[in-house]
Amino acid sequence: LEMPIKNVLIITYDWPPRNSIAVYRPYARAKYWAAQDVSITVLTAKKCVYDEPLGLNLPAIDGVEVFEVAYRSEAASGRKNDGNNSKIKQALFDYLKKNSRTIRKLIGFNLDIRDRWADIAAPQAIEICKTKKIDMVVSTYGPRACHFIAAKIKEKIPSIKWIADYRDLWSIRHNSDMTASQARKEKLLEKSTLANADILMTVSKPLATELSVFLEKNVSTVFNGFDAEWADAEKKIGLGFGKEIAKGKIDIVYTGMIYPGWRDPAPLFLAVNNLIQSNKINKHQVEIHFYGQRQPGLYELVKEKSAESFVKIHGHVSREAALHAQEKAGLLLLLESGEEVAKGVLTGKIFEYMVSGVPILSLGSKKDSAIGEIISETGVGVVCADDVDKIEKSIIQVLQGKVDGIYSPNLEAISQYSRKVQAENLLNQLNQVFL
Repeated sequence: LEMPIKNVLIITYDWPPRNSIAVYRPYARAKYWAAQDVSITVLTAKKCVYDEPLGLNLPAIDGVEVFEVAYRSEAASGRKNDGNNSKIKQALFDYLKKNSRTIRKLIGFNLDIRDRWADIAAPQAIEICKTKKIDMVVSTYGPRACHFIAAKIKEKIPSIKWIADYRDLWSIRHNSDMTASQARKEKLLEKSTLANADILMTVSKPLATELSVFLEKNVSTVFNGFDAEWADAEKKIGLGFGKEIAKGKIDIVYTGMIYPGWRDPAPLFLAVNNLIQSNKINKHQVEIHFYGQRQPGLYELVKEKSAESFVKIHGHVSREAALHAQEKAGLLLLLESGEEVAKGVLTGKIFEYMVSGVPILSLGSKKDSAIGEIISETGVGVVCADDVDKIEKSIIQVLQGKVDGIYSPNLEAISQYSRKVQAENLLNQLNQVFL
């Protein structure tokens, strides 16, 4: 049977070398769809200092052509990119990045400097679609610039099928810092932008429901996943079944971003302090390690909660170093808000943790959240929400080498979250829809 999808354009801001978990969803689709003899073209932004860190060097994918579009070409700027000019640009981008929330509130609308990239990239994207006879465009939020480009393509070439993908929610996201006025404008902008999308999808069932109600369209669920080869993943998980947990000391490792008020490690700090003060452990038996570039307020929180003796903040490290730290850990810390509005949030980090062979200690999320349900289904960790007593008991269990009730992986359930499986299933479904 001849399948209708032959030529696909993936529009994604996040692409190597940008070191972000957001890279892996579009990268995996490009990789596994290309292996199914689909011609894949990727449109992304030429990376600049705003996008740092830029150390993720994933292999180029055979048969996938990548177009990088800059915010502004050197020819358009009319100036050479000398050292002083580079320093000025870097200082400007750093300022915009660090002060974006304040600037948005001052000017009254939701500023995103990546919109500039969309304005420049859209005409090139339309030309790519015509030249390469693109059948289907897949745009992935965020940023909103990706959907802007896809909407302009659909407007110019209505016959193209447009798949609008959401890794996170846009105008109705739970951790938004927009004012009420900004939120109203942003909701109208999102609805008008997505009006002509053929299919919408997001990463969890609760988010799909929320987005469907808001946009008044059907929204499918396509989970994130892990990109490890299943044989390698199975081996690591298998070692976890009988792995000897080093008695006497454990490292608790977190790799990722911190959002003040939403991803809160304070209950863990309180639990460790309680264990030390009650003489159930000494201050050298537990260390909590944070890896990641964007962790605002963490130093202040550590000081406020008197956690300096057992918390180590490493900042940004290479992906290899982060994975090594995960594999050597006794527990992997997963943070998300326990608020009802965050119930459907499903960070890609959970899938990376899932195949590490190390138990997950989930804080914030409740058992009936998307995160809680996946941890329960796969048996790869313990969901503590903000229950300090449960956190303390989990730490003691791991210190004693007893992981019953904390770590009993279900290999069959885990295998379904392979990015390879997810990408191939999605392609098959789309081919059926567009037949």
